[in-house]
Amino acid sequence: CTPALAQVPAQYKVLQELDSNLFKVSKGGKQGVFNTSFNELIIPVNFDKIGEVGAVYKGLIQVWSNGKTGLLDMVGYEMVPLKYDSIGTVGEIYSDWALVKKDGLYGAVSYDGYEAMEPRYTFIEPVNSFIEGFARVKKDKLWGLVGTDGLEVLKPEYETIGRMDELADGFALIIKKGLCGLMDNTATMVVPCEYETIEAFGIMHENASLVTKKGKYGLMNNDGSIMIEIVYDKIEKMEENIFKCIKGDKVAYLDAWGGEVDYTGKD
Repeated sequence: CTPALAQVPAQYKVLQELDSNLFKVSKGGKQGVFNTSFNELIIPVNFDKIGEVGAVYKGLIQVWSNGKTGLLDMVGYEMVPLKYDSIGTVGEIYSDWALVKKDGLYGAVSYDGYEAMEPRYTFIEPVNSFIEGFARVKKDKLWGLVGTDGLEVLKPEYETIGRMDELADGFALIIKKGLCGLMDNTATMVVPCEYETIEAFGIMHENASLVTKKGKYGLMNNDGSIMIEIVYDKIEKMEENIFKCIKGDKVAYLDAWGGEVDYTGKD
C-alpha cells in the first residue's frame, strides 16, 4: 500500500491508480476519481465507467454513463458532453478531431468539445487520405467532401470521388448518377458530370483525354474544353497529334485541335 493509496477514504474501493495521486474509485456500483493531493473527488462517483487518463487526449478522461460517453478534464469539468456512443482518439482523422458515433452515424469533435462535424455520416475517412485538405464522407452510399473547418464542400451525392492525380495531375475523377466529371485539388468542379467515360490523360495526347458521351467519342483538354468534337464512333491515335476519326462510313484525320490534316502514314 503506497502512502498516496492510504489517503483514499475507506468508503471508496480503489480500482486503479490512474496517475500520480489519482485513483479510480467505486462506490455503490458507480465510478469516480479521487485526488489524494487535494484529498477530494475530482470526478464524482456518478459514472458507470471511467477510462484511462489521456487515452483520447492528453489531460482528459473518458467517462460513460447510461450508455453514452464524453470527456472530462482533470478537475471534472465536462469538455465533451456525454451524448456519444463512442469517441475515438484525437488526431485519428485530423489534428484536433476525434471520430464520434451517435445513433449509428459518425461525426467529429475536438478535444475542447467543439463539434466540427455533426454525426450524420455512415463513414468518415481521415483528412488528407485521398485529397489534401479534405476528408471523404459517406452518407446513404454516396460520397462527399468535408474541409478542415468541418463544412461540406461537396454534398454526399457522388457514387465515386477518386484519388487525386489518378487520371491527371491535379485532378480527381467524380461520378454522379453514372456520369463522369473532374474536380481539381481545391474541390472545384472543372468538368461537369456529363460523360459516360473519361480515360486517363496522356494516353491519346499529353494534355487530353478520350471521352464518351451518348455513345460517341471525342477528345477533351484538361481544362474541360473539347479539342475534337464528341461525334465519332471511334477515334484512333495514328501518330503524335494525328487521330483517325470514324463517323459512320466516313473517315477523317484530325490533329489534336480538331483540324483536318493530310495523313499518308500506314493505318
